[in-house]
Amino acid sequence: MSMFRRGHLFLAVLGLATNVQMASWSYAAASGISLWTRHSGSYSDDQNPTKSKTQVFEFAPGKLVQRRMLDVQYGHTANYRGRPLVEVIASYKHAANDDLALLHFANGMIVPVPLDEADIKRLDAFVAVEVCPKKGACSGDFSEVAKEDAYSVTGDPRPITFTWNKIVVPTLWHPEVPEARQHIFTPWHHVDTLTGIEFVNSAAYYRQFDLAEAEGLSVFRQRCQYCHSARYVGSRYGWDFVTPLPIFEKRPPEQLLNHVKYPKTMAKRMGLMMPNQSDVTEPEMKAIWRWMKKAASRPLPSYKP
Repeated sequence: MSMFRRGHLFLAVLGLATNVQMASWSYAAASGISLWTRHSGSYSDDQNPTKSKTQVFEFAPGKLVQRRMLDVQYGHTANYRGRPLVEVIASYKHAANDDLALLHFANGMIVPVPLDEADIKRLDAFVAVEVCPKKGACSGDFSEVAKEDAYSVTGDPRPITFTWNKIVVPTLWHPEVPEARQHIFTPWHHVDTLTGIEFVNSAAYYRQFDLAEAEGLSVFRQRCQYCHSARYVGSRYGWDFVTPLPIFEKRPPEQLLNHVKYPKTMAKRMGLMMPNQSDVTEPEMKAIWRWMKKAASRPLPSYKP
């Protein structure tokens, strides 16, 4: 079964299981965020080692806090109830050399967050389980987010939806995305429900993608890692760059540039998920194409912290 079919099946089952109970406190209180440590070993070609030190952070109703904050994904300020991300992270005793938290989302995205105190403070993220209107009761029913598309007059057939939680960040900032281009792309515009947090050593994690192609790796980290994987190492929201079809064979650098840089007239109507990045350059696409070609030629390095 392909990556997309598996992902869509998972989301469909998850939606059926939670849609009726989404606003229910009994459901929210029983839900939690999984936390675990990445075990050493090979993650290539979907052969994932067992998670270690797994635990769950519960969102008990009596321990929720209310906070009014700007939500950059919605583009407006609202009152939310939940817990700060820093408290969820602090509940887990990770290894001393683990300095990166991988935020796993239901749609398959993975967003890395450094465990540096200054970075966590600057991110100022909040895991909301309810939104509270000016009038009426708080609710776990979060509004969906449609893709921007200047050409379409139809609704989005595949908007971003949320089940029992929503991560709220007040700025576009992410440490891997240069600040000059965060208004063009930020992963926070595309995430959905937070399902887990994986603790890793950053040097060992990114060593899995190090294929002696420094420029290509830089492009992958800044633009691609949040949605894409190589040999199933990484995110599962977009196409895997190698499996089952090596992308470098399908799209030469010129086509990659066109695909990433320019909006598609029928993107929303067709349900396409790829956010266009208008500042991408031809040298970047040539670099990521070389990186994809190397990723397709051999297994990726193992995770060895």
